[in-house]
Amino acid sequence: MVWKFKLRMNRMNGRKRGEKQTPISAQPGIDLPDSPVLTAAQVPVKEMDKKEMSELIRSIIREELKAHMDELQPQHNSIKLDVKSCAEKVTGMETVLSGQSDQINELDRECGTLRKICNALQQENQELKDKTDRLEGYSRRFNLRVFGLDRDVEGDNATEYMSALLRDVFTGQRNLPGPPDVEIAHRVAGKGPGPRPMIVRLQRFMVKEAILKMAKSEKVLEYKNMKLKIFPDLTTEMARRRGLFNNVRGKLYRAGIQSGLIHPATLILTFNGEKKIFQKVTEAEKFFEEKIKPSETVNLCGKHAEHRLNNYLLYDKLSKLGWFEFG
Repeated sequence: MVWKFKLRMNRMNGRKRGEKQTPISAQPGIDLPDSPVLTAAQVPVKEMDKKEMSELIRSIIREELKAHMDELQPQHNSIKLDVKSCAEKVTGMETVLSGQSDQINELDRECGTLRKICNALQQENQELKDKTDRLEGYSRRFNLRVFGLDRDVEGDNATEYMSALLRDVFTGQRNLPGPPDVEIAHRVAGKGPGPRPMIVRLQRFMVKEAILKMAKSEKVLEYKNMKLKIFPDLTTEMARRRGLFNNVRGKLYRAGIQSGLIHPATLILTFNGEKKIFQKVTEAEKFFEEKIKPSETVNLCGKHAEHRLNNYLLYDKLSKLGWFEFG
């Protein structure tokens, strides 16, 4: 468009006054196709008014725009195809995501249901474990565990040996409510380096309780150069739960506070004349840290105090050695 317009302006400005304008198509060296624009352009400038000039420029612009549009049309069609393809892909992705969203919602519902079932099963499992532990503890309520026996001292008949031992130890001033008849006795199975404890099952529950009471009051029983210690036969789980209180019981004892364990695994203590009961170790630890001030701590270093503290921690040590496994 520009070269056409400049060509005409040059023709108009270059001719002399009084000369006639030579048409562009008649000039040598110029061979242009026939078009309405060129036909109009051959008209002399003086004979063209403003309207004709405006129409001429518009025609030239339209031709140029049409030529450029024809060049851009293939690219435009390609872009339209690409946009259409992208739109189809987006539609397909929306369909897939919609289906996946439904699946996710369904999985969430199933997970919620499974979570409820899992919680119910965990609660049921815990109840069954507690019930099993109670039943096992009930089956051991006639049992004693005797520590300190030399290796193979019982010979081939542990039941007869332990029956004679209990009769010899608990005679005279140690009166029992009945004879310490032993139903069965055997060593605890294990692979420890030292002598394993002996499990003794008595026939009378009251006799067993009396023996435990006397053993607790005297701490150590001597028999044929052997120092014996007698404890109740607790289950592994019960010994573990009771052993969790060993640390806080040591702190309480060093602070001069009386404490003890009651069945099954409950800590009881007396502080400022008031009894406190704790079934969880964390609660007991929190009470000790918040209520018992360090200034109230009494340093008890006597042999008797250390001996009692060692008895508190004995179950935990023996449990770690595997001596509380049912034999």
